[in-house]
Amino acid sequence: MAIPKDASRLLLHPLNAQRQQQLAFALSHNEQQLEEFDKQGRLEMLQHQQARRAAWAQASAAAVSDMSAVWECVSLAIRDRLTSLQPEGYQTFMFPDGTAIYEGDWKNCHPHGQGCLRRSNPMNDVYEGKWFVGQRCGTGTYHSGEYQFLYQGSWFDDKLHGKGELVEPEGVYTGEFVENTLHGYGEYVYNDGHVYKGDWTCGLYEGNGTYLYPSGAKYEGGWLRGREHGRGTKWFSNGDVYIGEWMHGMPHGHGSLTSTCSTAARVTGEWRYGSLHGQATCVFANGSHYAGEWQRGRFHGRGTYEVPCANGELQRYSGAYTNGKRHGYGEYTSSTVSYAGEWVQDKKDGEGSLQVRGGGTYYGRWKADVPEGEGTYVSTYRKGHHDEMHCEARHGTFTACVDQRTQQRVDMRLLGR
Repeated sequence: MAIPKDASRLLLHPLNAQRQQQLAFALSHNEQQLEEFDKQGRLEMLQHQQARRAAWAQASAAAVSDMSAVWECVSLAIRDRLTSLQPEGYQTFMFPDGTAIYEGDWKNCHPHGQGCLRRSNPMNDVYEGKWFVGQRCGTGTYHSGEYQFLYQGSWFDDKLHGKGELVEPEGVYTGEFVENTLHGYGEYVYNDGHVYKGDWTCGLYEGNGTYLYPSGAKYEGGWLRGREHGRGTKWFSNGDVYIGEWMHGMPHGHGSLTSTCSTAARVTGEWRYGSLHGQATCVFANGSHYAGEWQRGRFHGRGTYEVPCANGELQRYSGAYTNGKRHGYGEYTSSTVSYAGEWVQDKKDGEGSLQVRGGGTYYGRWKADVPEGEGTYVSTYRKGHHDEMHCEARHGTFTACVDQRTQQRVDMRLLGR
């Protein structure tokens, strides 16, 4: 009829293992957290490139306007026979202000066919390729010293348009262009080993695409404004795999993560901005299983955690969690001991009952995982018969115990003092 001295320890062992598994599961995401810094740098780089290309496009448009005015003046001069230039044929023409020189084919008083234009300030660039009535149109090669890029490919209406290859300080892009922007399908190989291949919109990843990391990690799926967005799969370099929904570059929505770390095997459920948040189920590699609520990657709310043991026993906790710890009302059961009552920060604290198989049940208050204050111990010695004793405990030690039936004090040694 004694309460075993190690009853509390029996409760703590399997749930200590639970804490270690949660910690290992959280640590498995360190790589993902480190990649967030990498993603932020990537987005800033894309925005920087976008701004640099926009500045070039604006300067180029102004230069094109100036060139158009020059061609018109030259056309009038040729018509009025005020220059030695001919309306057609191969010509060499120096701009009146000395900032540019054109060498190449000429037709109807405009560059037309194959030609080369060299400009100093403010563009400091060279174009060699096809022209159509004074505009760069067709296939051509362009180099800008001012804006640090080299382009080989298609032009239309004096703009990068069609398929081409762009060399920039950050790497090389091969793919489609629309009106001076990376737009359509293309592949960008960065100097640091990163690779993106997929859809682009206005110079940013958008649509469907694949991103390869130098570490061996890989993402394949949807993109929006340079970030993972929509449905996608991420293979981490440590072997973890996430399949599900993304938003703003982070797992968000429904998804599953399969982990290769020593404890966590697979978790499926709701994510919010990169962390488990809401209802989710986690199956650990050793067969342990958690189903319930999460918040910021930890057990939080109502949940059930089960631990299979080597002897075939199943240990189970069902109840409240706060920040990964048992907190609030919860019930623990195993083949030898069970507890139903209040928990505080992973310890029995408040009103609760502890039942030991073959040893009776203790009802009372608990503090820091041990009995504290008044309680009642009920011992069932055969079916339908039991003894009930009123007990007092201090710091887990029973200081007094009275048999409720005989009103006699009970030898404390019988209670495992």
